[in-house]
Amino acid sequence: MQYIDLFNLLIEEIQKVAESTNTRVVIQPSVRDVHHPFPFPQPSFNLAHKNIFPISNPQRIRINGLSMEIMNAEILNDIDVVMFSKPNTTDPDFNLVKSMLEQRSLYPVFPPFSPD
Repeated sequence: MQYIDLFNLLIEEIQKVAESTNTRVVIQPSVRDVHHPFPFPQPSFNLAHKNIFPISNPQRIRINGLSMEIMNAEILNDIDVVMFSKPNTTDPDFNLVKSMLEQRSLYPVFPPFSPD
């Protein structure tokens, strides 16, 4: 069985549950997807299901009047690696999130961090 076959089986099961519970599912690709080998930013999955809504990575969506931007990337880890000064606090995660929000960017590390 190939990865795409496993992915399609999982999508079919999610669709069955979503239909039976009248639920809408938003699905977004990841740079770690083996069967969807696109670099960041990524196009959405090519799916045609009633209750499953594929979106790109990143993507701005609106749900019940609330607009939000969604992306799945390891932002906090990348910011932590490239931060020049790390304040002495008891909550280092707070500083990472604060830095991300202050930069007002979906991916505030440019160019992206490469561990190579």
